[in-house]
Amino acid sequence: MPPTAAKLLPYLGQAARFVRPAGLAGINLYAAPRIETSRVPMQWSLPGEPASFAGKGPGLWLPLAVALLVTASLFLKARQSEAPSGIWDWIVLIASSCLLLGINAWHISAVMAWAARQS
Repeated sequence: MPPTAAKLLPYLGQAARFVRPAGLAGINLYAAPRIETSRVPMQWSLPGEPASFAGKGPGLWLPLAVALLVTASLFLKARQSEAPSGIWDWIVLIASSCLLLGINAWHISAVMAWAARQS
């Protein structure tokens, strides 16, 4: 990996540490008023039907709490690692941030579609 990219990774990791929770909170703040049901699906079966439910508040905000814990542990791991192995810790932090944001956006869109069908 080029030295400039290796120097840039900690800054991107720091940004990912803050962008992921902000993105999750933004998605939840956008979606919460648009979901009119009191319960939201938390798991989906293979055919695409809800398999388990949670209250609207915990269902929307618990993934954010889990993401904060995961982000904190990955960040601490990356900060404690020495180069060159530490480079991969930063890459994992950045990639997991993008992946979890995408998964949460998909899940909330599926919840919104499900809630619209319930009305």
